[in-house]
Amino acid sequence: PVEPAVGRLRDRPPTLHGPVNGILLLSAEEAIRATIKGNSEVYLDACKPFSQEKFDAYWDRYWAPGSILIRPSGNPLDRDGWSGMMGSEGVEFISSELVSIDTVNILSCGKAAVVTYTNHDVFTYEGTANDDIAKFTVVLSKKDDGSWIQVHAHRSTGQDPE
Repeated sequence: PVEPAVGRLRDRPPTLHGPVNGILLLSAEEAIRATIKGNSEVYLDACKPFSQEKFDAYWDRYWAPGSILIRPSGNPLDRDGWSGMMGSEGVEFISSELVSIDTVNILSCGKAAVVTYTNHDVFTYEGTANDDIAKFTVVLSKKDDGSWIQVHAHRSTGQDPE
């Protein structure tokens, strides 16, 4: 039987391609992993303490227009809703750590990907302290310039850290 291309891509070790015009090019999987890592770092910078200017720059870099994040409650957050929540007095953002990137599945001839990753988030929401290990699923799209951008995300209910 023929193996699906996604499985072969996932099982291959990451490779660098290039240099092209003096720049080393990452494999698609490594570029996606770098996007997730960058997303995590820039998000933390934008939210601790919250800065509307930094949040807008974060969103513009890592999220496509019209994207949403589905919260564990099932309620979707668009850009304005998420920004409003993080900037409100009801949220105290303490820390967010990318624990692992668990899966990277490249789809649609290399133009889309589904990624799962694990975060350790510590925050207070409407007076309730949260110290969560949470799983995220994100859908990414490859932009014309070759970079990756999130088009949809879903956060699981957080679990207590072990």
